[in-house]
Amino acid sequence: ARVLLRILGFVRPHAMLLGGVYGYLVLAISCELAGPMILGAAIDLLLALGTAETAALRERILSEVTVYGVGFLVVGLLGQLLNFRKEVLRTRLNTRVLSDIRVRLYDAIQRLCFRYHDANHSGDLITKATRDVYQVHTLYAETIFLGAEIVLLAGGAAVLIAVIDWRLALLAFSTFPFA
Repeated sequence: ARVLLRILGFVRPHAMLLGGVYGYLVLAISCELAGPMILGAAIDLLLALGTAETAALRERILSEVTVYGVGFLVVGLLGQLLNFRKEVLRTRLNTRVLSDIRVRLYDAIQRLCFRYHDANHSGDLITKATRDVYQVHTLYAETIFLGAEIVLLAGGAAVLIAVIDWRLALLAFSTFPFA
């Protein structure tokens, strides 16, 4: 945990950019979660179409299904646009954080004594530094972004299931202790 907090210290100067990434992440996941809700409402209307008695009622139901279909398409495209914007900001953040880490590493290497540089080959030092920076990047990128995405998506889905039918939510979540 101490190492992770130290790594996250490199992200702190870029808090505004991180906030933007998380903002787009929340909006994109909201679109992802809204899609099934819209689709479910459209399916409910299509099921009601079979019991519609008049042609006017059928026509009204079909027009509402069309509206839901367009809404589903718009929410899906908006979600992809927000996801794209999130990835652009995330790449910018990753680049800046990696640059800060590399500068700090370079400064640390420059402060080492000459005996250290005589005992170690510069090629080995460059290889180790590159590999270590990449591993630090992978660790913080997966921790900060992937972890938050999983928590938001799973939490949002759990809330939606509970809102739709609390009994279904209890049944679905009853398997969690065994998993």
